[in-house]
Amino acid sequence: MSCRGGTQIISQRVQVGLGYAGRIVTIEVDEATLRIYDHRDHLIKTVPRTSHEVTRHKAYGHTTNRKTG
Repeated sequence: MSCRGGTQIISQRVQVGLGYAGRIVTIEVDEATLRIYDHRDHLIKTVPRTSHEVTRHKAYGHTTNRKTG
């Protein structure tokens, strides 16, 4: 999530809240809804989906578990 607790997916802006700002979340894309889960797989929010199709997959995030060197 951004520093303000929001993100954008399939041309749709999703605001989750400041409590999740800077956190890594999982977004499940269904035909009619978007479901946002936290790192413990608890459902945070469900929002209706717009009519845009998924044409490209791109994911990134930062984790403290990466080994460097």
